[in-house]
Amino acid sequence: MFEILPLLACEPMTLMGASLAISAASAASGYVAQKNQAKAIEGQQRRMGKLMMEESLLDQADMRQRQSQMQEATRREQMDIARRTDISKSTATLSALESGVGGAALAQLQGEYLQREAELLYQTEQQQDSASYQIDRDLERMRLSSKARMASNYRPINQPSAGAAALQFGGEALKAYGTYKAGGFGELPKK
Repeated sequence: MFEILPLLACEPMTLMGASLAISAASAASGYVAQKNQAKAIEGQQRRMGKLMMEESLLDQADMRQRQSQMQEATRREQMDIARRTDISKSTATLSALESGVGGAALAQLQGEYLQREAELLYQTEQQQDSASYQIDRDLERMRLSSKARMASNYRPINQPSAGAAALQFGGEALKAYGTYKAGGFGELPKK
């Protein structure tokens, strides 16, 4: 085990040298520890940033997929509206012709079916436009949220300063020299 008594019996200059060596080692190890901590924080920020970016891309892809599915459903609904309108219009036209209706009355009847078809198609277009607008807004919110999270993740890292470590050591050296001159390490040699 390390014994302190022989160390205290050393010459004052030796004690001051030991104090300086301990101060230098302390300043250097503090600098290295801070440097390692800054590197670890930077690595963590990069890993988290990559995960955030991947999550954002997946969320955006999901939204685009949902938008595509919605557009396909609208297209199918419009085709169904057109098919049902054609069937209804044909049935009504056949019935009218069998009843002896023709000319302007028949044209008006067919026009009513075309008008109703146009109204239904317009409604589905409006619904799709509204939903697409909402998805675009959600994507923009998602983009801004991701941007804010990334900015929060990549906060500045306190980097250690070699100059500060040198100044710390210099301060400790001056303190050790002052202690030496004041006789804190024992009696000074006589001149």
